[in-house]
Amino acid sequence: MSGDALEDASRALSGSALRAEMREGRGRCLVAQRRIRKGEVVLEEDAFAAVLYPNKVSDYCDYEMTMGSGKLLRCSKTRVARYSSKQAQASAWKTYYRDEANCVCAMKKKYAEDIPFTDHPYTRLLARVYWTRKSRPALQWRLVDQLCCHWPAFSDEKKAEMVKAAGMARAALSFAPPSDEHRDAIELEEEMLKEMTMTLARIDCNGLTICGEGQVPIGFGVFPLAALANHSCNPNCVQTFVGRRLFYRSVRDIEIGEEVTITYVPLSSVHTERRADLLDSFYFDIGNRGREGEEAQ
Repeated sequence: MSGDALEDASRALSGSALRAEMREGRGRCLVAQRRIRKGEVVLEEDAFAAVLYPNKVSDYCDYEMTMGSGKLLRCSKTRVARYSSKQAQASAWKTYYRDEANCVCAMKKKYAEDIPFTDHPYTRLLARVYWTRKSRPALQWRLVDQLCCHWPAFSDEKKAEMVKAAGMARAALSFAPPSDEHRDAIELEEEMLKEMTMTLARIDCNGLTICGEGQVPIGFGVFPLAALANHSCNPNCVQTFVGRRLFYRSVRDIEIGEEVTITYVPLSSVHTERRADLLDSFYFDIGNRGREGEEAQ
């Protein structure tokens, strides 16, 4: 992470209990800048962009990512997204869904009833990241763009899948009118596709599974500040969600200067399974660390 990236993260964390640091052997990380008590919420963050899994679209609000207390309101234009309130629908429309609705309707007209875009949540999320970018402060986009990317570690097969998915998202952007500030970039097809592929690679390594009640996975989102927290097999924080809002809560006292950590994989798994999952999904090897409560990145 560059000095500018650390400065951006520090600005975004201003007023919180945390700061961003670079540490040898740990890379980017979140560090306590005051003493944190057990049970305290140390970080709250709304998703920069999020998407429901296809099998949850009918049951959850597309924007708030909650089940709601009554019947969900269905988008009359696309007949796809559902909302818990008019306010949630208006927020989605302003942030990303105006563009997505234009895309879905254009795709439906072209492909009849077969709309492959809505069946690919990660491609849909990538498109939403770019649609959302237009309505967010530049700092928030930079935080996404500065996330680490493990592209060199990807297999050729995975790289091909990434390029294909980014190409589908790029096609989705072409169905929705681009803003003037991005028009020149969109016309540069090869450059734009490369940028979107790298953004998808960052999402792949840093995106978080959003869970509803009972820790049931309901979707996937981009949380650029939360993504700065490293893994530990003996974490001092746990991750929870209320809709599209993420919380890191301390499970013990955290001292000033101590790194804030979570677990990326179930701690109920045996060490060999955790090691394999971390290497396969996050591209780092804990080796023999993480045994019997040892710290592991």
